[in-house]
Amino acid sequence: MTIRDITAYKDYFIKFFDKQELKVQLKIEYVLDLIRYERNVPAKFFKHLENSDGIYEVRVITTFKSIRILCFIDNGKLIVLANCFLKKRQKTPVKEIRFAERLKKEYLKKNGDKKMKNTTNFEDILKKKYGEKGSPNRDIYETNSLAFRLGVMLKEARREAHITQKELADRIGTKKSYISRIERGKSDIQLSTYHKLIEIGLGRILHISIEP
Repeated sequence: MTIRDITAYKDYFIKFFDKQELKVQLKIEYVLDLIRYERNVPAKFFKHLENSDGIYEVRVITTFKSIRILCFIDNGKLIVLANCFLKKRQKTPVKEIRFAERLKKEYLKKNGDKKMKNTTNFEDILKKKYGEKGSPNRDIYETNSLAFRLGVMLKEARREAHITQKELADRIGTKKSYISRIERGKSDIQLSTYHKLIEIGLGRILHISIEP
């Protein structure tokens, strides 16, 4: 069950996304899944832009690119993607923020089904690319996306606890390289191991829930 839904308004996101190489597309998808499924998303990936009219910034960092996807929230749980760009300076360009604000105002003027006519749901993008949930290609994607999310949340919790990868590894009797692989989303970690990392290694509580 998702915490938030994501949809793209008009075709700005779609055109930008389609132009990216497959590895970059995958990173964008993983970050958007992080926003969809996690209640507390680190500001490194999703944050409100100060001095804006309710505009948020999705941050996707790859080896060679720093991507920004500006968006806004509709009815508390729907993330609406607006414009996208490659960030070349430290500050987000004001013109991009103002453009996102104009798109938000335009979108919110519409009511009901009229809002949806110019939108593309992120789930539909995944279905088109990987198939329905439960299909072989989609299963591979979901496994890797989950590994990315678990790695992000572990890294965030470890930093909040002010301990290094080596210290965490020592606490549970493993190697620093293994912790590094998990945090980079490169390990298909077992639930029992993740439980050990969180509760024994970090002294936190791992909550697991099943929801309709």
